[in-house]
Amino acid sequence: MLNFTFSEEQELFRQMVREFAQSELAPGYLARAKREEAPLEEFRKMAEQGLMGINIPEEYGGQGADYVTTGIAVEEISRADINCSYPIAIGGVASGVFLQHGTPAQKREWLPKIARGEKLVGIALTEPSCGSDAAAMKTTAVRDGDDYVLNGEKSSISLINCSTDFYLFAKTDPHSGARGVSCFLVPLDTPGITKSFFHDMGCRPIGRGALALKNARIPASSLMGQEGRGFHLVMGSFDYTKVTIGLMCLGVAQTALEEAIAY
Repeated sequence: MLNFTFSEEQELFRQMVREFAQSELAPGYLARAKREEAPLEEFRKMAEQGLMGINIPEEYGGQGADYVTTGIAVEEISRADINCSYPIAIGGVASGVFLQHGTPAQKREWLPKIARGEKLVGIALTEPSCGSDAAAMKTTAVRDGDDYVLNGEKSSISLINCSTDFYLFAKTDPHSGARGVSCFLVPLDTPGITKSFFHDMGCRPIGRGALALKNARIPASSLMGQEGRGFHLVMGSFDYTKVTIGLMCLGVAQTALEEAIAY
């Protein structure tokens, strides 16, 4: 018989995160939610609490938390400010990809920065003509010496207000369908990349938008994992995000119910 009760340590952690979230994140939430500005000060406070690197191993400056503990953090942060849960729920994919597919050098360089809140990596997968259908992807990455040259367009990208870098998916072999898609770590300030914003009704502080890529040149060392294995890489991470997005919604629903009852 499965036991879904939190351990004593997890329950103490839940209480700690709730106290932090309610005292530091809940105040001012409504005013922040109306603005299209990233809540960077709140992210800084979360990083000081170790929440930005919660699932990153301790050797890289994180807490090394398991999935359940990470889920607790997502739910409790969402109860106070759903926008502040994105770096854990969605941004947590970044550290997972580094841990599973990154080189030792990439892990040493990037994971401590993510844990400190200095870097926030988003996901640029969707395109105007397709979502997670990698075979229909049109963005290309052409090898040119020690670089790749990117051309195409990415759309409906979350965290576009906040991210410093993106996992960008492009076809390195246009004739191989989903097996020709590769994943690259691309800084947002790369020459040849133009960012645009969508003006949504909700989640405005974290932002959603598009990237236009015109002969954007990145070093070959930006490749994550193996060439042609990008679709496999991202689909594995979606198993994580589907659960955490559900917990984000649950946290908001709990607060909405409590406020409705109080009203």
